Amino acid sequence: MAHQPNTPRVPSEGPFHGPVPLSMYPVSPPARPARSAPLLVGTGLAIGLFIGVGGTLAGGSIEFPAASFEGALQPCGLEDGMSSQIGDDGATLDLDHQGTDDVLGLSLAELHCVLEELDAPDSVVSQMESTRALDGNQTAEWDGIQASWGYHPDTGIDVLLTRR
Repeated sequence: MAHQPNTPRVPSEGPFHGPVPLSMYPVSPPARPARSAPLLVGTGLAIGLFIGVGGTLAGGSIEFPAASFEGALQPCGLEDGMSSQIGDDGATLDLDHQGTDDVLGLSLAELHCVLEELDAPDSVVSQMESTRALDGNQTAEWDGIQASWGYHPDTGIDVLLTRR
């Protein structure tokens, strides 16, 4: 028997009695490129961290220090005292800005610092700054905090923040 160019050469003995089709030969899977173990471990850690932090934030169980009223006073160089009083077991913060007749009180920069630490929106800060004595008590809310304030030139801006 003459050998055909595209037919594998196999012995004519055995159960097939003739050329064996190529489909009968075992085919090994293509070789995979080697993967770096540190890359796989790093990827796994990144995915796990992403899922873990995302799940915790969705559950709302993380409280950052700046979210507390005490945590907002510390970076501004303030503490619980006469001009910034924490009350109701940490649920309220009373801020007393210095007016023209006040000997004590927060400066405008200190008041801004506390509001910034509590992530007060610019619109709320702008409302506070533009409040006149004739406007009476004003209110606003953001991120679970309710703000209530009034202004008089003699006593300044008096702000009460309540955590909801």
